[in-house]
Amino acid sequence: MATLVPGEKSRMYALGGLARGGAFRGGYVDNRMYISIGGAAHAGDVLLDTLTITDILDEAPSTCSFRVHDLVPVAGAELSIRRGSSHGALLFGGYALTVQEGYVGVPHHVQADVRAVDYTWLLGMRKVTGQYQNQSATAIVQDLVSKFAGANGFTTAAVAPGLPYLDQITFTNEDLPAAITRVCRRIGASWYCDYDKSVHVFTGADPQQAAPEPITPTHKSLDGFTASRERTQALTRVLVEGRGSSLLAGVPAGATILPVEAVDMFTPGADVFVKVSKSGADSSWHLDFTGVVPSTGGTLVGPGAAPSGGPTLTLSGGGAIEVGTHDYAFTWQTAAGETKPSPVATLSIPTGLETPTVAPSVLVGGQGGTIKPPSIGGAPCWKPGDYVEWAYSYAFASPFGFHPAANNGTPLSPLTGIVAQTSPYYWTTPGDSALPFEISVPNSLNPACKYIYYWHRINGGPWWIWNYNTGLSNFTGGGYAPSFYAMNPDVYGNTSTPVPTATPVARSVLVAGIATGPANVTGRKIYRTKANQAPLLLAATLANNTATTYTDAAADATLGATAPAGDTSGIQVATGTVNAGATSIVVASTGPFAAAGGWALAGEQALRYTGLGTGALTGIPASGFGSLVGPIQYNTSIRSAPLLTGIPATGARALAIALNAGDEVYAVVQVDDTVRQAQLAADLNLADGVREEWIQDRRLSIPEARARGQATLLARPLTDETVEYSCRDTRTASGQTVHVALPAPISVTGDYRIQQVTWSNFRPRPEQPPTARVTASNRRFSFEDWLRIIKTGT
Repeated sequence: MATLVPGEKSRMYALGGLARGGAFRGGYVDNRMYISIGGAAHAGDVLLDTLTITDILDEAPSTCSFRVHDLVPVAGAELSIRRGSSHGALLFGGYALTVQEGYVGVPHHVQADVRAVDYTWLLGMRKVTGQYQNQSATAIVQDLVSKFAGANGFTTAAVAPGLPYLDQITFTNEDLPAAITRVCRRIGASWYCDYDKSVHVFTGADPQQAAPEPITPTHKSLDGFTASRERTQALTRVLVEGRGSSLLAGVPAGATILPVEAVDMFTPGADVFVKVSKSGADSSWHLDFTGVVPSTGGTLVGPGAAPSGGPTLTLSGGGAIEVGTHDYAFTWQTAAGETKPSPVATLSIPTGLETPTVAPSVLVGGQGGTIKPPSIGGAPCWKPGDYVEWAYSYAFASPFGFHPAANNGTPLSPLTGIVAQTSPYYWTTPGDSALPFEISVPNSLNPACKYIYYWHRINGGPWWIWNYNTGLSNFTGGGYAPSFYAMNPDVYGNTSTPVPTATPVARSVLVAGIATGPANVTGRKIYRTKANQAPLLLAATLANNTATTYTDAAADATLGATAPAGDTSGIQVATGTVNAGATSIVVASTGPFAAAGGWALAGEQALRYTGLGTGALTGIPASGFGSLVGPIQYNTSIRSAPLLTGIPATGARALAIALNAGDEVYAVVQVDDTVRQAQLAADLNLADGVREEWIQDRRLSIPEARARGQATLLARPLTDETVEYSCRDTRTASGQTVHVALPAPISVTGDYRIQQVTWSNFRPRPEQPPTARVTASNRRFSFEDWLRIIKTGT
């Protein structure tokens, strides 16, 4: 037998062990059908001219029907149909769900009509209940199939990796196919289950299928091509109703503010309005709005809690607090919040101590007496004829056991030098002892000065501190301090003393009297003003309810948050009542409420207020909508209500009727295609060309509703074009895009998405594939495709 030449049809199908050399081509099989019913081969029993297989777009199951001779399959029997061999490509796989039997002629030969559905039916055997949060659609579908269909042989290898994430999706007693469809619609994907029980999920074109042959005049098997155009499905406006809330209180007609339970589902926009439905009524009203005000928290009814007494303040050395006047207060902290501040205490931080500019006055002798000779302990003593120099310095605080050089003393004053003279009195030998000195120095002008230190050196030697003056009163106010008599060395004079070189500043404050609070107080916050300024700012936090003092040394720049204007601590205050009909209500803090007015919830009562007073909500109506219909006790929780604002007082989308608490409010997005509207108006001689559709899905946010509306418009073109044709291209499948390029006289060009394929005419000749009758539409992208494109841009 001669070898096949290029282009020649194979003379046999190529099955291993059956091929004959020179008579086959690798990969080629013929078009005979291999049909298995209940695991047994029955191709010879099936009347092939009755066999049809219908494949419908997206997740709709494929169906198959045929008549079988001298055989009655069991309803529910599994069947498969393959082309070319018992191991060839599956054309159908599923279950015979309906079997209708009957005799042909005399009761001798039986025939049965079988209608079957693919494995999608088996995929829906179990009900799905569950919730997924912040997971990829890939992971969600894989988990759903594994849990609810994996035991029946379904796999997910064909689920595209890296599909978009869903923030949350919940299923309650749903069929698995319906659950997968919901996942796909959220991300704009398509899915189907193939005849090998593999679930496919993908965006765009199915990567597992090859594109069909374009429809051109040279198509090998094109037959029966028709094209139709119609506008019955045209849309130019879509209104999508999404998530909503309920009214917290009744409002009158003409109200411009609506108090609602929540506002997170509302976002103002030119294409957004709200639909209001009265409970128990079929009618609804559409309202415009321009603003959304979320609840900003709450407080307690009543004057609020605060410490009754303020702190006490004492100036201290060191630190970095700026010079000037500072106010101090403190608050109590609880797990719930913070009280109002205590009464204020005030203290001034002085400027730095001035360096002395006047030399000391030094007299010889003074009160008389004699000075110890140098050999006796203490500070070095002068002897007759020595040149002794004296100076002094100012200081804020005591050296506490050591000299002030490294502590808080100023540089030394100008010097006064004098020659020591012989004392007529002596300790051991005549002439070895000198007279003492009397030193007088001026007071500091700084009220913070507490000490004056006296210094001396002998014959240009090192400086020594001889003694210091101290007292409960400051050495200030001008004039001279009491004279000091240098007779006996001070205990600080036993070592050489470094001389201070910097002018000190007292910049720390001992804050005392920080009162502890009730048992539920967990800490205290200390507040201070910046120098010569008003607002109290956070200086420190005591994370306990025991300490009563704190040393503040921080610079103004480190101060933190402003002290609270009201009480959020939840600490109970004295009992009291706000009576029904009151036009104002005292609150622990006005911070959570708007100065321009709004609505508040006090216990179970919703009240309208128009402004804020000192510690109160004001402008509450004495009666009617938003009034206090019953008394409210002090310490009752009160919070600001979420609001929809900017509702017009008059006009087409104003509130024309009174509403009640509990009436429902839903966000609506209006999506228009103005180009289509203009075209439709021109074509049909209409005023506006608006043809609208209302979609209600109260799970949708505003962005999701907007995308749903846009996708709906794009999936419903102004002119719907449908083509139908027959061919024997085995790559033809629903969901695929086929390109049509047919010239005049039919003149059809474009890309069309295949909606349905029905296969028939099986094996008229072994070399000829079955015939597909195809329906395709210019709705090339499904609604899910458009939704994905709008959301992701791909």
